[in-house]
Amino acid sequence: MRAIAFASLCALLLPSCQPAATAERRAVATAMRHLETRIAALEAKEGEKATLPPGAASSRIASLRRGADDLEKAELARRRGDAARAASLFQDAVEEVGADELVDVEPLYHHVTAAAVADEPSPAPVAEAPPAPPPVAAAPPAPAPHPQASHAHEHERASLSGAIRLEGPFAAEGGMGVVMLGPASGRWNPRPHRGAVEQRRKEFVPHVLAVPVGSTVDFPNSDPVYHNVFSLSDVKRFDLGLYKNGQSKDVTFTHSGVVRVLCNLHAAMTAYVVVHDEPFAMVTDRGGRFHFRDLPPGRYRLRAWNERAKEMVTREVELQPGATRLYLPMRADQAPSLGPNKEGKPRGPKTHS
Repeated sequence: MRAIAFASLCALLLPSCQPAATAERRAVATAMRHLETRIAALEAKEGEKATLPPGAASSRIASLRRGADDLEKAELARRRGDAARAASLFQDAVEEVGADELVDVEPLYHHVTAAAVADEPSPAPVAEAPPAPPPVAAAPPAPAPHPQASHAHEHERASLSGAIRLEGPFAAEGGMGVVMLGPASGRWNPRPHRGAVEQRRKEFVPHVLAVPVGSTVDFPNSDPVYHNVFSLSDVKRFDLGLYKNGQSKDVTFTHSGVVRVLCNLHAAMTAYVVVHDEPFAMVTDRGGRFHFRDLPPGRYRLRAWNERAKEMVTREVELQPGATRLYLPMRADQAPSLGPNKEGKPRGPKTHS
């Protein structure tokens, strides 16, 4: 069944077309072939009763298959021009198989959350930056420079990569985060877009979504059971009520901040919508890694959030043409827990993330 689906996807991805589109489709087909090869190798090991922990191969095979399915859906959405859906599905694939498996195709699924920087030239660099590591995660493209900006660095761009490093009592629990980046001075206009947080396998997917102020987020139900999506967060309180498979409801987020999303029927379901007013933002991978590409050089204000931390980290960074690497220590002082029900009453100990 998977082989037939994969062959069908390859046929879809590789028709004769414009050279750039053909190259993109070949890259996706190659990534799919890589995942199928990994699955076949693990199935062979499982059949040989290799020295793997009980269930390890089966679990990884299932993750790779889900990731391949998500990548297939992401590519179909991208070709339909549905950038938000493609980005969300690609993030699902990354969560299933890992960023390293899909590093060659991740630039195709950027979802732009950048806003135009107005009335402020790009500042000149003042310090030399160390070499960048290999790319580990996607970042949105930079806004176009102001027409009156200096031409000294017209063709010189900056990048910023690094990772959030959790420290403290709950660091071992891990957690996903968001890094937000904006010029230290100047003005920009938010560019809202439409995002999605899907209910699938009694989980919210993606677990963390970053959107600009003013964006609308869809909450489609893809499960064969009812859900009741709600939030008691001060940034945005809402209750979407009960709705079934195939239905979707949406929420518009008009203020910046972190919104914890819960399900009143399934206590273990948790997601976060991080609403930002910076022109750049990206969700880290599960290792806390981030990578912003193609930025105007200059001084930036950076904010970082992680679900294990009670407080955000804020700092200023100076970017010159080339690559800068940055590690952000963050205190993990927020224990994993079930959220309350929609009346605000506690629902017991944490069972899983």
